[in-house]
Amino acid sequence: MIKYLTKSELYLIVKQMKLNMGYKYNDYKLNLYNYCVDCPSVLIEKIHFQTPSLKGMAIIETGKKDIILLNDKLNKYELNFYCGHELFHVCNHNYTNIKTFNCFEYVKKQQNPYLEWQANEGSAEIIMPYREFIPKLADLFCSLNVSYNKLKTIMAKEFNVTESMIWYRIENLKYEFHQYYKFNIPIDYIQILSKKELSKRNISITSINEILTTNV
Repeated sequence: MIKYLTKSELYLIVKQMKLNMGYKYNDYKLNLYNYCVDCPSVLIEKIHFQTPSLKGMAIIETGKKDIILLNDKLNKYELNFYCGHELFHVCNHNYTNIKTFNCFEYVKKQQNPYLEWQANEGSAEIIMPYREFIPKLADLFCSLNVSYNKLKTIMAKEFNVTESMIWYRIENLKYEFHQYYKFNIPIDYIQILSKKELSKRNISITSINEILTTNV
């Protein structure tokens, strides 16, 4: 049976996961690939996939080393993100009895969308922890001299990710950012809600992706 987690519960799992890995929760600019290379419980390889949209695979081996395979065409930023994605699978989804996770750029019919959401959101939180991401984003958003494109470039450089990853992180943290920026709620007290949870509560928030696009 799949464990259905709220976004806040998922972030607590990420917090414990990072502590177990020897990191502090707010640490970022992590090299997850190198971490897995040195991890005694994981075997990791970069290989050539015949299917270009296949980004990575996680193979859970009960009682043995778990296996993470990553597309050798990924750039260093994509490699880090998808490594985090597969690492989340092997660390947190062994209870499902699913032995192999094939992870594509977009979720396929044969995949469980909820488990893939957990792995995507989990990897994003490992690499771009919201407690660091939101205040830095707010500081840039306040700057009159920073265009939308420059904002994404600066944030991408700060967190060692692609600009498209910054776009998605901004989009997925729009409610949390709104609380912090609009209502001055301290980062330790903001409410963490997923898109699904926002929809259930009829909460509609415009992200700064949408606000700033008109200024590009």
